[in-house]
Amino acid sequence: MEQLVILGAGLIGGSVAAAVRAKGLARRIVVIDPDPEQSARRLGHADEQFESLAAWVERSCVASTALVLAAPVPVIAATLPWLASHFHLISPAWVTELGSTKHAFQASLKTLDDHAAGDALRACLVPTHPMAGSEASGVGAANANLFQGARVLVCDLPENTPAAVAAVESFWLSLGGQPTRLPLQDHDAVLAAISHFPHLLAYGLASMLAHTPMGGLAQTLHGGGLRDTTRIAASSATLWADILLDNREELLPLMG
Repeated sequence: MEQLVILGAGLIGGSVAAAVRAKGLARRIVVIDPDPEQSARRLGHADEQFESLAAWVERSCVASTALVLAAPVPVIAATLPWLASHFHLISPAWVTELGSTKHAFQASLKTLDDHAAGDALRACLVPTHPMAGSEASGVGAANANLFQGARVLVCDLPENTPAAVAAVESFWLSLGGQPTRLPLQDHDAVLAAISHFPHLLAYGLASMLAHTPMGGLAQTLHGGGLRDTTRIAASSATLWADILLDNREELLPLMG
């Protein structure tokens, strides 16, 4: 690729940048993140970093670009109308979003009907979800090998061109991922059962122990079972609040 632009410099976005840099897959890597503490450029994962997509378009070359939307779920949803409005300036070869839920994303897709370039964006926008991560968060935890051997769910849209889907699948293969097709309408129900509900249980168990007299004893006496069960409760609470709230329709029946 001539240029890869990554929205979001957290663990996943930072790991995408690190992997692309390590494998030499792009001549130029640009990261978009408003938090100066999440500096992928300072860590050597990116060539440039901007506080917003608007600043990137205004101050940088946007030609021959592919876009990876690795921001929190609400940010991805809010970004789609902006991309449609500025599509004529960017004309991306392909776009993929990495949201852990797709409810807000699908709602945002419907608003693209109000944009002249809505169809053009939908043609090249391929939803994906790498099944990789860590309880660590932030670009400081980025790992160039994070996607090696990881399954990557590809939830292609009916409007996607075959070329866009092939390009996105090829991208993930080049990072060591294993693309697997999953219908977009099934994504959130499947992930609620295999990922989101387990995280919710881990948070609940960790919170219960932290607010009872048993908490101190648990930290000194626990074995591998408790450690394994609560490890993911160390994940970013802010990030997971967005995920759980966006997927509440699928989660609530599992709690009955």
